[in-house]
Parts: sequence; C-alpha cells; structure tokens
Amino acid sequence: MVKIQYMGQIRAIVGHREEIIDNEPESTVLAILQQLGTKYGKEFKAEVLDDVNQGLREGILITINGIATGQLDGLNTSLDTHDTLTILPLFTGGG
Repeated sequence: MVKIQYMGQIRAIVGHREEIIDNEPESTVLAILQQLGTKYGKEFKAEVLDDVNQGLREGILITINGIATGQLDGLNTSLDTHDTLTILPLFTGGG
C-alpha cells in the first residue's frame, strides 16, 4: 500500500488531500500515475501526464518520501510498501 498526497490543483481534481492505494510489489511511479489516471479520468491525466501517458506534464513534481523522483530513477522509481508519493504542481509567477 502506498500513500498518495495531492497538492494544489491536483487536490481540487481528485477531491481530497490524500489516500492509500494498493499497489503491486515493485510498482513504478509511472504505473501508479497511470492507475490514478484511470481512476480520476481525463482531467487528472491532462493535468499530470503528457499526451501519450509516458511522462509528466511540465510543471509537475513527484516526490517519494520527500525526495524528487529526478534524484531517484525518475518515473521508473519503484515504490515500496508504506512509501508516500506526493504530486505537486509547481507554481510560477511573481512580479
């Protein structure tokens, strides 16, 4: 089981802050995101996954236990039981 945390616009799409999902042993981040895309539909996919479902949209950060997947094995990072995956849209702006 993996804990999923949703931040920003993603939280608004899914309707809650976090959830626990069952995952296959050694599931990858990409497999979990695709599973969530199936569960939450087009709006989630459009916000998080690229057009062909093989990567992240620009401006989305995924962390595993607080470590960015870019510092791990990217979307191929395996998830262990009790890991926490956080989906965080990056915000830009200022002025």
